[in-house]
Amino acid sequence: ITALPGAIALLNHLNKAGIPWAIVTSGSMPVARARHKIAGLPAPEVFVTAERVKRGKPEPDAYLLGAQLLGLAPQECVVVEDAPAGVLSGLAAGCHVIAVNAPADTPRLNEVDLVLHSLEQITVTKQPNGDVIIQ
Repeated sequence: ITALPGAIALLNHLNKAGIPWAIVTSGSMPVARARHKIAGLPAPEVFVTAERVKRGKPEPDAYLLGAQLLGLAPQECVVVEDAPAGVLSGLAAGCHVIAVNAPADTPRLNEVDLVLHSLEQITVTKQPNGDVIIQ
């Protein structure tokens, strides 16, 4: 298991900029923690796993819980997803969605904010007023 290219740099940047983030996965806590450790990712502020929600992806529950635990409204959150079920979950939750390497036949792919091939294509800037700009 390896982190996607650009993942570690992006997450470290979010931490340095003081931008809260979460890992929201349909995996179980033991599996998710093991994968997280092996991939060498920084620790998230919030970790949402399958055990914490009644309905998994593509239902919105996991992303709604992640937003709540971060103290944000769903529309203030950006979901970065590569799986069709995750894209649908993020959209159903009312979050902004960036699809990275999602299959071309992903339902509702035309509704996401950005479709990218790599996390290295994402630029995140925190403005002096606290607004976050993602390009």
